[in-house]
Amino acid sequence: MPGKMKRPRPVEPLLGVWKARSVFHDLEYWKYLHTPHSLDVMHITKNITESLLGTLCNSEKGKDGAKARYDLKYLGIRKELQAPSSGDEADDDDDDQTEGTQRLRKRAKKNSVVLPAACYTLSPEELDQFFRCLLGVKVPHGYSSKISRYLDAAKKRFTGMKSHDCHVLMTQILPVAIRGIMDEYVRDTLFGLCNFFDVITRKSIGVRQLQRLQEEIVVILCELEIYFPPAFCDICVHLCLHVVDDIKHLGPTFLHNMMPFERQNGVMKGYVRSRSRPDASMAKGFLTYECITFCQNYIRSEDEDVGLPTRTHLGRLAGEGHREGSRSLHVGIENRRDDFDRAHRVVLQHLTLIEPWVNEHKRVVE
Repeated sequence: MPGKMKRPRPVEPLLGVWKARSVFHDLEYWKYLHTPHSLDVMHITKNITESLLGTLCNSEKGKDGAKARYDLKYLGIRKELQAPSSGDEADDDDDDQTEGTQRLRKRAKKNSVVLPAACYTLSPEELDQFFRCLLGVKVPHGYSSKISRYLDAAKKRFTGMKSHDCHVLMTQILPVAIRGIMDEYVRDTLFGLCNFFDVITRKSIGVRQLQRLQEEIVVILCELEIYFPPAFCDICVHLCLHVVDDIKHLGPTFLHNMMPFERQNGVMKGYVRSRSRPDASMAKGFLTYECITFCQNYIRSEDEDVGLPTRTHLGRLAGEGHREGSRSLHVGIENRRDDFDRAHRVVLQHLTLIEPWVNEHKRVVE
């Protein structure tokens, strides 16, 4: 036959179904470590948030679809949620059709199947209320990105969310957005899941609280398996059971998550000027940044420093204006501040309560 045939690669007995093996397992002391690997809570939160939002909004990235409903039929559970099977047997009668045509027809029929509504499926009115709440969310400067940037109100879906945005959405915004909608038992389970991610990301957490949190996440995952389809409970959902053990062995999650590394990767990617030499561009850009930062420590400049952007609220409490204006305006504000301090000192000097302190000061100076 024309073309190349792919030969199956032999599977090593140590790997089994896995495709890769870390080189750290070759270390002699690796098998004696209590925690040889660390779970990345950042990506766990991001994957679960995207799966949950996609399932609630019934989008293409959700875990509820024709394939998930056919899994219920294959497992023989939840007959009220199984997809209707009418029309599937008609494909075997078309002997004059090729296998590719039959496959396409069968795929089209599966995609056009109307799935029964589940307890986690939001009605059109609830979906409008959910998106209306998210579109009205306003956060302080530097807290997170604007949530409405990632919403498509017309198609009712989320796109392009970053890891930190998923963390803020799961821990702070989602419990408020689903309040008053959905069934009460499903909503309470999602409240518990959001509270779990909120507690494990704190900088201070007690041992007794961890024990109670481990018991709660076991119950939460069991309830998720009851309410949501089996496709929703993937490996990321299962890893929530082991997050508490990681915190006991390694400390709070902010000490061993991927947030600082991902942010530094974003900074390093911004240094790339030549796609053919990305490593050299990063090295040159980082060296330039270090040199400019070193020089700015000794040279007083009115320009903005390199690195983090200047906050929009910087200087407001010191009396500077928050709107762009002429230099004379800022100079006048600074002078008014000096006048205020001078008047304040004059008032203090004429108070009888301050007189002993003034005499003590004069005695020390003399």
